[in-house]
Amino acid sequence: MVAPLPRCFHRSAAVIRLVKSDGMVAIYDRPVTASELMEEFPKHMVCRSDCFYIGQVTPALSHHDRLLPGHNYFLLPANFFQSALSFATFLRCRTATAGRPPFELEKTAAGGLRVKVTEEMIVQRQKEMEAEAEVARRIVRVCTTPQLCKDYEMLVGRRLQWKPKLDTISEQKGRKILRKTKSNVV
Repeated sequence: MVAPLPRCFHRSAAVIRLVKSDGMVAIYDRPVTASELMEEFPKHMVCRSDCFYIGQVTPALSHHDRLLPGHNYFLLPANFFQSALSFATFLRCRTATAGRPPFELEKTAAGGLRVKVTEEMIVQRQKEMEAEAEVARRIVRVCTTPQLCKDYEMLVGRRLQWKPKLDTISEQKGRKILRKTKSNVV
């Protein structure tokens, strides 16, 4: 049994959550169409988070479909939608994620397997992203002015670049070409 979410994390009726293929969660508080997202992310398609069934092709939203507030969606590469979701693909994704994966297997009434993405898991990923952003904000910047940034880049940035040390070879115009003659060969 899943524990209920804290009051501050309950699903807002006005929020659309979009989980990208890299695991990042984007939150939209305005109406969004699938075509907007597909234009912003070429070669990707959008699907609802509750439409993953093992052995069936995952249905993508059409370009004209509007994402509904209060629902979660996935933005996945277009080739994901070309074949049926296999159990092996599911296991490969599950083992690739560190820690607890963002989905579970659930048996349907008809006896099929469904991949279920819970609200709690998406909220957990969102909290992790916010914590990472907070840590990034707390890091003290070394360069506080444009001049310091320029000086830092000139002193430190160049150390990382490798340049070969080449010696200049000068050519002489009046070079003599030795030809082998019978007298040179002893």
